[in-house]
Amino acid sequence: MKEILRKIAKYLKLDRRDMTVFLLSLLLAFSIWFLHNLSLKYTDFVSVQVTAKSGIDGRAELSSNSAEVVARARCVGFNLLGMKIHSRKNHTVEFMSDEFHHAEGETYYLTSKELQGYSHQLYGDGSVIEYFVTDTVWFKFAAVSHKRVPVVLNGSFEPADRFILAGGVKFSPDSVTLYGEQNKLDKVEEILTVKANKLGIDKDGNGVLKLTKVKGLRLSDDAVRYSYVASRYVDLECTGNVQIINKPFGKNIVIVPATVD
Repeated sequence: MKEILRKIAKYLKLDRRDMTVFLLSLLLAFSIWFLHNLSLKYTDFVSVQVTAKSGIDGRAELSSNSAEVVARARCVGFNLLGMKIHSRKNHTVEFMSDEFHHAEGETYYLTSKELQGYSHQLYGDGSVIEYFVTDTVWFKFAAVSHKRVPVVLNGSFEPADRFILAGGVKFSPDSVTLYGEQNKLDKVEEILTVKANKLGIDKDGNGVLKLTKVKGLRLSDDAVRYSYVASRYVDLECTGNVQIINKPFGKNIVIVPATVD
């Protein structure tokens, strides 16, 4: 290479300084050309290796296998180059549990129809998927022990004077499923929300509360919605006489006080 450059410099009658400028110019021109081409849009077949994550009842959160998803995509050269480089890197994608089809045993599958809704997670936001070459992807989710437990408020929601919370604080969902080893599940009877206190409540309210984690166990939900209805009441005062029922025969009983408010 040095010999070639020396001959070029001799032919063009370039000294060392001119040669440096020439090489820098050549490098700059190549960089501009390279960046320009990468900024253009291209269409090509791209693949990604996927491990599925989901919350299927009674099943592990992550699939025990990965599957290759191939599609024809249109995107800028930068994105296409990145996908080509990381085509064999395993990606974890979270799918909605109700979109899986159950084949048998531990085997579940997704069709290209369901995959359409996860294009941006599979190939990035800058890619337009023309069609999926992969028609069906298969995943295996191992069975795990699970248990349903109620959600309990960790804190206090106190109404203002002359108000009550009709029906108390309600949660949605009001219970969650725990997944994990049976000996750990046996020790848990309820799941607490994070610490929350509200004082002087005088109107209806709602919101979201996160749930506390339990070491070694997975929860079907990370948070729950809460709601309550604040009802105003009025005090009515009255005075009544105290009466005795089933008084023993022949006995006299003195009542103090004889009236109550």
